[in-house]
Amino acid sequence: MRRLILTMVCWLNGSLWAQSDSVWALSHWRDTLRSSFCQPAYPSGGLDSRRSYLAGLPVTIQGIRAGVDMGAAGLYLGYYHCPYSRVESQSEFRYRYVSASLDYRLHDSWRWQLWGIAQLGLGAYSQRDLQGLELSSGAILPVEVSVLASVRIARYFGVTGAIGARVAGGTYFSGPIYTYGLKIYGGTLWSDLKKECPGCIPRALR
Repeated sequence: MRRLILTMVCWLNGSLWAQSDSVWALSHWRDTLRSSFCQPAYPSGGLDSRRSYLAGLPVTIQGIRAGVDMGAAGLYLGYYHCPYSRVESQSEFRYRYVSASLDYRLHDSWRWQLWGIAQLGLGAYSQRDLQGLELSSGAILPVEVSVLASVRIARYFGVTGAIGARVAGGTYFSGPIYTYGLKIYGGTLWSDLKKECPGCIPRALR
């Protein structure tokens, strides 16, 4: 009986510590987001394409997004489209949607950056045969979650990559997503340019 009581006390103590750690982590994330929303917001945007697989076939989802960067977090709105052909049904699907995204900085150092990205979209799909006749259409609600990492390999250049998943119901649009590419550290380049060659920059941009 004594051993049972001690075991239960140890288990309860461990559970309380685990819950305390979870509460602290959630509180830390909440406080970070809250402080980010109080920071100055800067316009940001660019191309936001990604690669994916639909029913085992590789596709490219073209996109562009714009929003505000607040340091530890960013809010964006983007537009995306993707054509996809199903050989067995002799038809083509087209997906178009807008998506709101929240980027949250998980880690930031001179060499490494790690971001968590959550997106919620709303759009439509259409299915057409090879002659262009519409066979079906409907709405889609894609939800995407991904993690993006970048590593600086030189002062002004680095590589970046992301991996995640998309869920969009029964429209063949669910699947994994991934990206990779080069990254230019424009902030570092701009800072060095202002320091080393101030005369190269127009007065209005200094």
